[in-house]
Amino acid sequence: DIEVGTVRLKDLKTEIIYKLKHDDSIHQVTVSPDNKYIVFTHFGLETRLPYPNCKIEDDIDGYRASHESGFKTVHMVTIDIENNRHWTTPINYAAPAHFEFHPQDPQLFFVSSHNFSCSENDIILEGPAAVVKMHIKDGETVEEGRFTGDDFFRITQHMPFVYKGKALIAVTNLPNKLDLIASST
Repeated sequence: DIEVGTVRLKDLKTEIIYKLKHDDSIHQVTVSPDNKYIVFTHFGLETRLPYPNCKIEDDIDGYRASHESGFKTVHMVTIDIENNRHWTTPINYAAPAHFEFHPQDPQLFFVSSHNFSCSENDIILEGPAAVVKMHIKDGETVEEGRFTGDDFFRITQHMPFVYKGKALIAVTNLPNKLDLIASST
């Protein structure tokens, strides 16, 4: 169960403003710029079939089977503060972890999906990463687009910003790259 609360700083009085049942851990929580929504995500790194507990060279077929099994689906949660309700949204790209709101639209945000997993012995790059464009509207959060590419790997950070009237997303990428993506993508 998850409780969302407030703390009054002058006397540290707490108040629980929302409760929900959710079995994932929270990796990031953010309030929308217009203060209408609370959004959180879990950092889902789990493959459907866990990796073997050995080095890859000791069980190549086991590693291949785990890789091909794909990731467990991760759900983001959006809480509508004004209407006292919440909903979940599946992110159908591996390992969504961080998200940032659009600088001009308080209901639009971008999720970084890293597309890597962990075994007991290593971090495993499963393929290209993605930035997923999400929109809160009409009581749901929907995917409106996705940017990925063959050379778009481990995203460590992303930040939407406006330059000369155009909304862009700066994304750190491996190895030692900075990609600029049009937020309309």
